[in-house]
Amino acid sequence: MVDARSVAAVVTGALLAILGGLGAVVVLVGTLAGVVEWTTVAWLLVLGFVVGAGLLTYGAVALAGDLWAVVADGDLGGLTEDVDASRLRHLVD
Repeated sequence: MVDARSVAAVVTGALLAILGGLGAVVVLVGTLAGVVEWTTVAWLLVLGFVVGAGLLTYGAVALAGDLWAVVADGDLGGLTEDVDASRLRHLVD
Protein backbone atom coordinates (compact mmCIF):
# COMPACT_ATOMS: atom_id res chain seq x y z
CA MET A 1 0.00 0.00 0.00
CA VAL A 2 1.10 3.57 -0.56
CA ASP A 3 2.77 5.22 2.40
CA ALA A 4 1.16 8.54 3.36
CA ARG A 5 4.53 9.97 4.40
CA SER A 6 5.87 9.41 0.88
CA VAL A 7 2.94 11.24 -0.66
CA ALA A 8 3.31 14.07 1.85
CA ALA A 9 7.03 14.28 1.05
CA VAL A 10 6.30 14.55 -2.67
CA VAL A 11 3.68 17.28 -2.21
CA THR A 12 5.70 19.27 0.34
CA GLY A 13 8.90 18.86 -1.65
CA ALA A 14 7.25 20.03 -4.85
CA LEU A 15 5.82 23.11 -3.16
CA LEU A 16 9.12 24.00 -1.51
CA ALA A 17 11.08 23.45 -4.70
CA ILE A 18 8.71 25.55 -6.79
CA LEU A 19 8.43 28.43 -4.33
CA GLY A 20 12.12 28.40 -3.45
CA GLY A 21 13.27 28.12 -7.04
CA LEU A 22 10.98 30.83 -8.39
CA GLY A 23 11.75 33.13 -5.46
CA ALA A 24 15.48 32.67 -5.87
CA VAL A 25 15.25 33.41 -9.60
CA VAL A 26 13.21 36.56 -8.93
CA VAL A 27 15.72 37.79 -6.35
CA LEU A 28 18.63 36.93 -8.67
CA VAL A 29 17.10 38.88 -11.56
CA GLY A 30 16.32 41.76 -9.21
CA THR A 31 19.88 41.73 -7.92
CA LEU A 32 21.34 41.73 -11.42
CA ALA A 33 19.03 44.61 -12.36
CA GLY A 34 20.12 46.54 -9.26
CA VAL A 35 16.65 46.69 -7.74
CA VAL A 36 17.19 44.50 -4.67
CA GLU A 37 20.14 43.12 -2.76
CA TRP A 38 21.04 39.48 -2.21
CA THR A 39 20.19 39.01 1.47
CA THR A 40 19.64 36.21 3.95
CA VAL A 41 16.10 35.74 2.62
CA ALA A 42 17.53 34.95 -0.81
CA TRP A 43 19.76 32.29 0.71
CA LEU A 44 16.75 30.85 2.53
CA LEU A 45 14.92 30.62 -0.80
CA VAL A 46 17.84 28.70 -2.28
CA LEU A 47 17.88 26.45 0.80
CA GLY A 48 14.12 25.90 0.40
CA PHE A 49 14.70 24.85 -3.19
CA VAL A 50 17.42 22.38 -2.21
CA VAL A 51 15.41 20.89 0.68
CA GLY A 52 12.30 20.72 -1.51
CA ALA A 53 14.16 18.92 -4.27
CA GLY A 54 15.52 16.46 -1.72
CA LEU A 55 12.09 15.77 -0.23
CA LEU A 56 10.60 15.38 -3.68
CA THR A 57 13.29 12.89 -4.65
CA TYR A 58 12.91 10.93 -1.40
CA GLY A 59 9.14 10.70 -1.79
CA ALA A 60 9.32 9.74 -5.46
CA VAL A 61 11.86 6.98 -4.77
CA ALA A 62 9.78 5.65 -1.87
CA LEU A 63 6.62 5.60 -4.01
CA ALA A 64 8.49 3.90 -6.85
CA GLY A 65 9.75 1.30 -4.39
CA ASP A 66 6.21 0.64 -3.18
CA LEU A 67 4.99 0.27 -6.74
CA TRP A 68 7.88 -2.03 -7.61
CA ALA A 69 7.13 -4.23 -4.59
CA VAL A 70 3.49 -4.56 -5.61
CA VAL A 71 4.32 -5.39 -9.22
CA ALA A 72 7.15 -7.79 -8.32
CA ASP A 73 4.97 -9.73 -5.89
CA GLY A 74 2.14 -9.95 -8.40
CA ASP A 75 -0.24 -8.62 -5.78
CA LEU A 76 -2.11 -6.13 -7.95
CA GLY A 77 -5.38 -7.86 -7.08
CA GLY A 78 -4.70 -7.32 -3.40
CA LEU A 79 -4.02 -3.66 -4.04
CA THR A 80 -7.38 -3.18 -5.73
CA GLU A 81 -9.12 -5.08 -2.94
CA ASP A 82 -7.58 -2.80 -0.32
CA VAL A 83 -8.84 0.27 -2.15
CA ASP A 84 -12.07 -1.51 -3.14
CA ALA A 85 -11.60 -0.50 -6.76
CA SER A 86 -14.04 -3.17 -7.91
CA ARG A 87 -16.88 -0.81 -7.02
CA LEU A 88 -15.62 1.68 -9.59
CA ARG A 89 -16.62 -0.69 -12.37
CA HIS A 90 -20.19 -0.76 -11.01
CA LEU A 91 -20.28 3.03 -10.91
CA VAL A 92 -19.17 3.29 -14.53
CA ASP A 93 -21.80 0.76 -15.71
